[in-house]
Amino acid sequence: NWVKISVPSSGVYLITNSNLQKWGFSDPSKVHIYGYGGKRIPDVLSNSNYIDDLPVIQSLKTDKGLVFYGVGPESDTSTEDNYYTKTFNPFTTVGYYFLSDRDLTDIPEITSIGDVIEASDKENATTSFIDCRHHEVELVNHGETGHLLLGEDFKYTPSQTFKFDLPDIDNNQEVWMECQFMTKTFGATSTLSFTVNGETLSSNNTDRISSCSNSAYIHGKLTTTRHSFNISSDQVNIGIKISSSVTLQKANLNYITLNYTRKLKLNNGLLAFKSHSPILAIEGATEATHVWDITTPNKIHSLNTTTSGNSILFKNSLSGNRNYVA
Repeated sequence: NWVKISVPSSGVYLITNSNLQKWGFSDPSKVHIYGYGGKRIPDVLSNSNYIDDLPVIQSLKTDKGLVFYGVGPESDTSTEDNYYTKTFNPFTTVGYYFLSDRDLTDIPEITSIGDVIEASDKENATTSFIDCRHHEVELVNHGETGHLLLGEDFKYTPSQTFKFDLPDIDNNQEVWMECQFMTKTFGATSTLSFTVNGETLSSNNTDRISSCSNSAYIHGKLTTTRHSFNISSDQVNIGIKISSSVTLQKANLNYITLNYTRKLKLNNGLLAFKSHSPILAIEGATEATHVWDITTPNKIHSLNTTTSGNSILFKNSLSGNRNYVA
């Protein structure tokens, strides 16, 4: 028996036993998950980058059902100044997986890693991380070719506002913003201006977008502009306005990305984060909390943790910038 499912974004998912039985699996304990998810496969295939798109993946069987980490169509892209933004698979809006109760002899398990540390190590632990909030909708392709899909139209609505929630923000640290925007004008530049909760941001050179030649093969010019600012709340309204002394032939937002310092705090039962630090402390977690290293989604590791007050501590024996879910 095989059943196809999809996930809208990367994260931890629970498939309940009742759903498994509803889908024809009489014994949910025999069900395994297969798939690669929504990550884009290289356009040029070779022996060195060949990927099996139906591997059996690690999962956790619980009394409630099957828990697994699913990969959606989005992925993180690092910037040159150690922030990051999101990119999306242009060929799908979800990640697909398959369920089957076929007999297996080689079942991958989630292995435990990490040194067991003392509660006194809490003073050396990292308690925050850089989180990302990203807005991007894919509505139009002006060239009718390629993978660049743009979002909101500013030609007729040149001023628009976008709201972001920034949970558990450290208000003592700056928020970093990257915005990519496209315009098409003839004979004059166009200029972006930004407001943050109604306050105007200082402009810089990347807020200006040069004009285009009058060619049917040029569909617009892109700018990627960056700003930093401070806020005193956990919500922010980003206002964007485009202006030009000539007629805007085209004007579209591509995306807005915010990076901010977020406290390592488990509030709603699930937290995704990344860190270079080997020792971390998660506030609001208990000994019942699972922490997974999902840097390589088909090779998930479970971290050994130590309880310290209202937090848990862990030390990862793997180095580098690691991705986690708690």
